[in-house]
Amino acid sequence: MLGKDKPKTYDVFVIGEQIRCQMNQANMIKDRRYHLRKYRKCFVGRDAVDWLLRMHHAQSRSEAVMAMRCLQEHGMIRHVVDDHVFKDHNLFYRFTRDDETYRLNTELLVFYQGLEVFDRLKEAGIRRDFYHRGHLYQGAFYGCELVDCLQNEEEGYERSHAVKQCRELLEYDIIKHVTDDYHFNDDRLMYQFRVDYDRPCLLSDVLQPFTRTGSVRSSVTAPVATGRVLVELAEEAASESGSVGSSSFLTQSSMPMVYGFVGCDTVLRAHPPPSALLFCHLLPVCKLEGTAFLHQDEVGYGFVLRGAAPCYVHTIDPLGPAAAAGLKVGQYVISIGGQSVVKQDHRYVGRLVMQHSGDLSLIVMTTPPIRDC
Repeated sequence: MLGKDKPKTYDVFVIGEQIRCQMNQANMIKDRRYHLRKYRKCFVGRDAVDWLLRMHHAQSRSEAVMAMRCLQEHGMIRHVVDDHVFKDHNLFYRFTRDDETYRLNTELLVFYQGLEVFDRLKEAGIRRDFYHRGHLYQGAFYGCELVDCLQNEEEGYERSHAVKQCRELLEYDIIKHVTDDYHFNDDRLMYQFRVDYDRPCLLSDVLQPFTRTGSVRSSVTAPVATGRVLVELAEEAASESGSVGSSSFLTQSSMPMVYGFVGCDTVLRAHPPPSALLFCHLLPVCKLEGTAFLHQDEVGYGFVLRGAAPCYVHTIDPLGPAAAAGLKVGQYVISIGGQSVVKQDHRYVGRLVMQHSGDLSLIVMTTPPIRDC
């Protein structure tokens, strides 16, 4: 079996494949020309961001860029000549499924092999619900029936090759025995798909932590995706600049960077308790962590704030100033530059941080598990 992070990788693959199919249906993917050269089956980065916003796959342009970069880091999309990460610009990008370069990625290759098998079983009507010894197994199938299906699809396809292919799918966590007791066998043993290829999802879901079943989990230490992604304080900066409507989503070049870059493979997300519960115990149980001194680098301070009063550290760039200063996800910010912000929300505090340049001091605290009021 593969590592426990593989289900999350497959979640990203499922989302990326659904986005590819939807963009195809919307005629976003087509052959394009630039400087007398033809680029087959590609899309424009800026047009893709516009479409993602229209289809509610993202809430802001920065979120759309961040999510598409996660797809790029997972090998699902690429710049047509591999010169750029995904940007909200007039640049050409392509899904690796459309140019067959996905075959260079073993995980993607097995994922798409599993998708082909999944579609074949759906057409053959082999997947069905089984009730066995008091347990209901949904969408299950017999191993021998799967081998029959694969053999019937291709003339001259030997059963031994079909069994080998199915064993590879099981080893890569695409399928599983219903009780995880057996490897794949050409027998009347029941198996299920571990990967839900038909799961409805949004592109923004790639930015959320998943459990093995694909549901969002609330663990403070849940990893997201891989790669370095640009995060912008778009909405807060837009409100300061007086922009309205779709023009309120600012790009990297048009706004100061407070949040900097975050590494998707190490991004942590915290979900502190509601402020009403927090204030119920704020004074008796708070634990001061001291003062963190941050020195601004070329992209900002490297952290994201969220939440009502008091706001908390939501995301940290593992290579940024915040991480170097020892700031931790889940810590509550009670002072910025000597000014108390314990009663301010993250928008106010974010604007306060943007007013600073160079060195920044924060006083933070953590709280133990909340007890009943």
